[in-house]
Amino acid sequence: MKATWKRVIALILVLVMAQVQGISVRAEANKSNQNTSSVITETYINPLYADEIRESDLASPDEASAIATYANEEYTDSVEEAGAKIREGMKQREESIVIYFQAPEYSKELLVEIANQALVHTGNPTEGDYLRWQYGSWTSSTSYYTKDSTDYMTITYTYTYYTTSEQEAAVDEKVDEVLTDLDVTNKNDYQKIRATYDYICEHTVYDYDNLEDDEYKLKYTAYAALIDGKAVCQGYALLFYRLALELGVDSRLISGTGNGGAHGWNITELNDVYYNLDTTWDAGESEYSYFLKCDANFKGHERDEEYATEEFYASYPMAEEDYVIPEICEPGQHQYEASFEWTEITDEKGNGTGQYSATATLTCTVCGDEVGNLEAEVAYDEENSIPATCEQAGQDSYIATVTYEEKTYTGEKEVEIPVADHTWEEEYTVDKEATCEEAGSESIHCSVCGAIQEESVQKIPATGHNFGEWVITKEPTEQEEGLQERACQNQGCSKKETETIPKLATVSVQYRTHVQTYSWEEEWRSDGDLSGTEGQAKRLEAIQIQLKDQKYTGDIVYKTHVQTYGWQSEVKNGTTSGTEGKAKRLEAIKIYLTGEMAEKYDVYYCVHAQTYGWLGWAKNGEYAGTAGLSKRLEGIKIVLVEKGGKEPQQEGNTDAAYVTANSASGEKSTNYVTYRTHVQTIGWQDWKYDGVMSGTEGQSKRLEGIEIQLADNLNTDEKYEGDIEYQTHIQGYGWEEDWKGTWAKNGALSGTESQSRRLEAICIRLTGEMEAHFDVYYRVHAQTFGWLGWAKNGAEAGTAGYGKRLEGIEIVLVEKNGKAPGDTANAFKEK
Repeated sequence: MKATWKRVIALILVLVMAQVQGISVRAEANKSNQNTSSVITETYINPLYADEIRESDLASPDEASAIATYANEEYTDSVEEAGAKIREGMKQREESIVIYFQAPEYSKELLVEIANQALVHTGNPTEGDYLRWQYGSWTSSTSYYTKDSTDYMTITYTYTYYTTSEQEAAVDEKVDEVLTDLDVTNKNDYQKIRATYDYICEHTVYDYDNLEDDEYKLKYTAYAALIDGKAVCQGYALLFYRLALELGVDSRLISGTGNGGAHGWNITELNDVYYNLDTTWDAGESEYSYFLKCDANFKGHERDEEYATEEFYASYPMAEEDYVIPEICEPGQHQYEASFEWTEITDEKGNGTGQYSATATLTCTVCGDEVGNLEAEVAYDEENSIPATCEQAGQDSYIATVTYEEKTYTGEKEVEIPVADHTWEEEYTVDKEATCEEAGSESIHCSVCGAIQEESVQKIPATGHNFGEWVITKEPTEQEEGLQERACQNQGCSKKETETIPKLATVSVQYRTHVQTYSWEEEWRSDGDLSGTEGQAKRLEAIQIQLKDQKYTGDIVYKTHVQTYGWQSEVKNGTTSGTEGKAKRLEAIKIYLTGEMAEKYDVYYCVHAQTYGWLGWAKNGEYAGTAGLSKRLEGIKIVLVEKGGKEPQQEGNTDAAYVTANSASGEKSTNYVTYRTHVQTIGWQDWKYDGVMSGTEGQSKRLEGIEIQLADNLNTDEKYEGDIEYQTHIQGYGWEEDWKGTWAKNGALSGTESQSRRLEAICIRLTGEMEAHFDVYYRVHAQTFGWLGWAKNGAEAGTAGYGKRLEGIEIVLVEKNGKAPGDTANAFKEK
């Protein structure tokens, strides 16, 4: 290299060449769906040879060959893929390399980024620095086609190389010859490095004859060092890089200054750290001064900035001291490690017999001494051998043993045995018996392992029910309907059909709905009759509910969840809940009784929801409908049942009365979070889930305890690890964490039982992977205040300083950073 190696010159020359060759620069275009096309030429000088490249050295691209239209080729937007294609072309010394690339906008920086990607260090001997140091420049010709705010570019890179493909073929052949002569493939890394270093220092001299000849670029190459035997520092360093990587020892080329002049050398890895070495300066010397040196002792060398950064040193950590060459072991003191070469024994026809022989090579880990071709004794390892079965492959294991200098060395070999074929039975086996409602199945089985032959699986049709006569199980009264049922007579079937027998004249519930297109129904419906429509895709928009022939005091109270507006205020006794003339659907409803009516009757109601059909029955203030799914209610049935009486017959296939976004299947068994509360005078309620209210509303009942747990099935591809933790603020005790020192979790009780103490506030949080994937939201119904806003992820919900009881709670899980289920303001009231 010449002494004036300055990176700035490369950048200046690029700008000058761009002006000389008429680089076209696009103004910022309006990138709608306009199709535009242009050709841009760029020039890039390898910074390593900034002083060596002249205009006459630059290759000129054929611009016409670069012009392409949008649909010609498959375009990539990956810099890595584009760089890999250029890398392969450079290895073959292709003068012109064409890639098809798409990006929001063309830029020279993008072209340089792609070209530099081709030169990254991969550990392959003919890539990385081997390419980076053996080319002078590239010129690009780019045509682009703009569509939908994307540039579809055809880029032709034209490279100036310092070697030809024929010369590289000669290098490949010579490298194989040198590695064979060195015979260090099975040696340790130090021996490989030393043998390579010795070879270059002995066989290569500095090319003073061509040092000042700017036309002669071959002096910079591994070809010059290896084939011609003379080169400048780049050639020395490239040859070491090539041979070291061929031997599996990582190395890099470093550029910088040597005694003030531009220079290049190597670093190489040994025992997980890197050392400096300079074959140029040690060539021809009887003793080496620049072999395996740390930075502090590598005198006269100063790295270029690119190789002196913290990032580069982090990737290639340097040894703190010079490498200490291992001493020669005394006879009998070697510390050998054995490697074994296995050979399958063949018969006279050359076919494998399944038996093996082995030879061992012992290598001293201290000095590298090697003893090879030791015949080993091979034995079959029955303990670690596994026979093949129908379902999995087996393996034969062998142990090779060799003894040298009274020490024994062993090696192991495992040979896979292919999976054995199944032995299929002739007769079919019933895998699942057919029932009245479900089909069965049968198939051919393997007589050895029981595996099922997939193509043989066939259905056994369902038998269908065989119902007997109707039997009255409950006589109707004035207060409630009677019941009759019939049972399936098929063996093993417990299916029963139940029908209601109309009750005698008694108090009833009447209701009517405002239906899309039809307006208000003219006639009131009652006692489980359908109000609304079924199968017409008509939304309910409003509802009125009232009691008829009422014998006891009390009201029927209800509220609806309306599209856009959410939950409406409660109304009662025939007042309209919902909207008229606004085309807003009802999505859910809640109904309950008060006074003596609540003591004498349960109110049941079920809704017909878009997509789901008839949902299960809700009762006494439970939610019915959907949440977060934007599904309209199309019909409703309401029934009064004597207190504690049997729930009405299920209308549809879904037993869930309230379907949320987290349980959209309508099945109670697939929810995110479940919870139950201990309520004043009631005790423990049933488990609720995913936003369904637990507790009471309008009954002035305090919550005294709560248990919360995550569902077993989180509706995800895999179950996440983690817990749900919670603590409550308890009347007279305060926050549990303050007096217990811990939070409850995973179904444990938070609060009290049988102490008549109200809950006043609550905090809930997730841990582990659950915390990373979900937010937990919760809101409470507080005495006097009613429903407060939604709190989340450990925040306080409820009141402090007011002495107000919690009466109800709703809890939902939302995917991380997802939309809150409602208003998050005023979740906690504090004096």
